[in-house]
Amino acid sequence: MPDFSLEDLLGEARRELLMRQHVYPRMVRTETMPEAQAARQIALQEAIVAVLAGLVAVEAAQMELFTKEV
Repeated sequence: MPDFSLEDLLGEARRELLMRQHVYPRMVRTETMPEAQAARQIALQEAIVAVLAGLVAVEAAQMELFTKEV
């Protein structure tokens, strides 16, 4: 498995969220996706972004501890 950073993963998760927010409403309008399914999948992707953003923040705080001069 490739070695991706948390920032890489977060960026991809954000890109996917934007794509879903753009494409899913059209799919709902054309009745190719139920509205409830679209809303759930967007909400899931928002949760993924939030989790990854939290992990990136924790990682940054930990790195600051090691790079901070005393």
